[in-house]
Amino acid sequence: MKVKSILVLIMISPLFIAWFKPDADKIKAGNRQYKQGEYNLALESYNDVLINLPKSPYIHYNIGNAAYQTGDYKKAVEAYTESLFTDDEALEEKANYNIGNCKYRQGKLKENTNLQEAVNLFREALDYYKRAIELNRKNLNAKYNHEFVERKLKELLDRQQDQRDNEGEQQEQQESEEESQNQQQEEGNAEQQSESDLESEQSEEQQRDDKRSVNQQQGEEKEMTMEEALRLLDALKDEEQHQLPQSQRKRGRFPDVFKDW
Repeated sequence: MKVKSILVLIMISPLFIAWFKPDADKIKAGNRQYKQGEYNLALESYNDVLINLPKSPYIHYNIGNAAYQTGDYKKAVEAYTESLFTDDEALEEKANYNIGNCKYRQGKLKENTNLQEAVNLFREALDYYKRAIELNRKNLNAKYNHEFVERKLKELLDRQQDQRDNEGEQQEQQESEEESQNQQQEEGNAEQQSESDLESEQSEEQQRDDKRSVNQQQGEEKEMTMEEALRLLDALKDEEQHQLPQSQRKRGRFPDVFKDW
């Protein structure tokens, strides 16, 4: 159990099946290369066999194993999926189990960049482990991996909820800041409008004052004109008095003297 706790278990090994030449030689070469850790060379050998046996579930299974070892989990899933088209339940069980492992590995690569996709991949892994267990109730590795990934899925869901809570708080804070800014802007607009209205009222009052001043000035001008008219009339009377003959003027005690200086 200590070994199992180190990583999610994957029991993969090439299937050793008797084949007729020349494909048998290529399969043996691929199996040998796989055992020696030369996984890319093994893939080449298995793919050469696939040309003549494109529907062989066993060749697809071996391709899946080699692709898994190179870290190409997408290609491994594709190959394992092809191997599911078989009447061999033992092969189907192993393929489901290994697809579950691929899904888990894919999820691990996504958990720090795309949490939702990682969650989806972990859930898919659980489905494949469950199918492997249905095919073989004694598959302890599948049961262990199912429990292991289930715990990891819960951790991801908790992280996802924390992210949503943080995003919600940030959204609320942003909305609050936007609302405060809008309120300040509205208050500023209202203040500007009030100042504008006040200026307008002052302008109208000034216009009324100016108009009253003009009217007063005009009234004063009219009144001055009447006074001037009276003074002018008095002046005319004096002038007429000077133009009367001396005998008709009022005589005083002293005679009038014409001064030429």
